[in-house]
Amino acid sequence: MTTLRDDLLDVADSIRGIPDELGVRLFKVSIRVRTWNGSRPGVDSSSSSDTNTYFWVDGGCHRIRVRQLTQREIIASGGLYTDQDLRIGPITPPYPGPRSPANNSAYSIFEPAPNGSPVEIFFKVEGPGMAASGSWFKAIKTDVTRPFRYEFVVQRTGEVP
Repeated sequence: MTTLRDDLLDVADSIRGIPDELGVRLFKVSIRVRTWNGSRPGVDSSSSSDTNTYFWVDGGCHRIRVRQLTQREIIASGGLYTDQDLRIGPITPPYPGPRSPANNSAYSIFEPAPNGSPVEIFFKVEGPGMAASGSWFKAIKTDVTRPFRYEFVVQRTGEVP
């Protein structure tokens, strides 16, 4: 049984594509998921990294919103956030339908890893203020509690997957 929310996810996703059509989305975001087959990431275990998968909205054809956190958000975080952390999203939750991004492997980051394996998620952000080849970030906060949108807060990392 589908709900009104399920029916509106496609509409929300289409609306999120409008700013990119207007040329105001300056960043391109890709993810790389590293799955470890051990008890702890990086210790006595090996990993497998997927290739970069781009995050898009509107059925996979428009760039996602990226913005730098405000000083107010940084101060209110109680030390969790730092200067130059980025908020990525909103991302429309997976939904069924012909234009669905639900089959996009980027959405696998919202699902538990197989067999409870530890997983590391890296975000590569390309655009103004980033290195020529893009900068790598790691998620420090994930918000999947809202019915029409998921968001990440990411922090720059020196680690390259």
